[in-house]
Order: sequence, then C-alpha cells, then structure tokens
Amino acid sequence: MDHVQVDVFDVAFNIIAGGEEGDKKVVRTKEQADHSLPYLVAVALLDGQVLPAQFAPQRIARADVHGTRPRRRRQGCADRDRPAASLR
Repeated sequence: MDHVQVDVFDVAFNIIAGGEEGDKKVVRTKEQADHSLPYLVAVALLDGQVLPAQFAPQRIARADVHGTRPRRRRQGCADRDRPAASLR
C-alpha cells in the first residue's frame, strides 16, 4: 500500500491527529492510543478492526503498529461542512 488518506474536521485534527494538542505518534497507553489518529489508522490497517482488543497494553506495545507511522499533511478546506484536514 502506497498511502492512505484520512479526511477529518479541523477539531478532530487538532485533538487526535497532532494539531494543537501536540504530536500523537508516540503511543504507550490506552489513553494515548484512543486519542491518536496515526495509531487508530495503523491498527485498523494491520488488524482489520479497531475494537477493545486494539487498546490492550500488549497490542499497543507491539512493534508492527509503531513501524507504521503515517506522514501527516494538513490541507485546508473552504467548505466548513466538509473535512478540512488530511492524514496521509
């Protein structure tokens, strides 16, 4: 797979994708995992699902999910009803 595009609203970008709330690529706990779009996307691609099992400490610690670090690119959107940020 070459890339994945995830479009989210500005608020979601700021909270879970590394916007105003800071970098979300380092995940060590359930609380960090469920607020990290990079982790959620990576584990969804690897496991085919995002369920409670993906937030277990053993799953969070596995190297495969940490090796799947998406590059982040933000682009604006003039239409406020549409997503305004992307994770690529």
